[in-house]
Amino acid sequence: MAKLKIEFGNASGLLCNFQVYIDDEFKGKYKANTNAFLTLDAGTHSLVIKDSGMLKNSKPIDFEIENDKTKFISVNTGKWKYVININDNNDEDFSDLNITNKELQNIIDINISQDEKVELAIKGAFKEYLICTDKKVYIIKKGFMTGHFFGKGNFSIPYSKITNVEIDFHLMTGYFEISTGGLENKRLNYWSNDVHDDPSKQPNCISLNSACKKEFEDAKQFIFDKLNSSNLNIIENKGAKSIPEQIREYKQLLDDGIISSDEFEKKKEELLSKNA
Repeated sequence: MAKLKIEFGNASGLLCNFQVYIDDEFKGKYKANTNAFLTLDAGTHSLVIKDSGMLKNSKPIDFEIENDKTKFISVNTGKWKYVININDNNDEDFSDLNITNKELQNIIDINISQDEKVELAIKGAFKEYLICTDKKVYIIKKGFMTGHFFGKGNFSIPYSKITNVEIDFHLMTGYFEISTGGLENKRLNYWSNDVHDDPSKQPNCISLNSACKKEFEDAKQFIFDKLNSSNLNIIENKGAKSIPEQIREYKQLLDDGIISSDEFEKKKEELLSKNA
């Protein structure tokens, strides 16, 4: 897999946003002066940008991206047109995140080991932070609203131990939740004052509002991409298992929502072809 970072500048209007299409597939809406982080297959792709204001779709921009590399694209609107620049220096990666929130940078400096590469870092509705490195996912909480009068909460889990990632969002509020075998999942309520039902008090959850919802949707996809990669590799390395057993394991990943139906069918065809 390869990585794409799109840096958005000014849109055509104060309340306008950018819509991103890659290979004719809608990838999401992004506000001006924000970044998009996407994972793609290596190869040639086509990018189209749509400003929600007065500009029509941009012309398709073709770009190539290499496996295990990062492509950087900047998007701005000129007076009557898009200004799209592609950085072909693939030596850079997401470890060079532009973190403008000083408190978030301080959280990273204190809690993340220097031998881990930070690939994603965002803040929830309160003082709740999601940090994804190349090895683990961290949820770090501070402050009164999260039940921490002094100190902080620190939940971390390797990608291999994650069983699911969910976003429960209704109207203007909700929560982001990471599931693992050791934690009970239950219905939570953003507005609850009960410590057992309040997502901000749960170690594996982050409270969301409309301002941060999109960032956490992207983070959910980022973690799923990590799970897809790690789980496929785990199964493929178990060479002692029979082909039917491997297919059943892939089917379980499909049923759990960890891999897509296309990925399942592709791996199934590969395994059956080996047995032909």
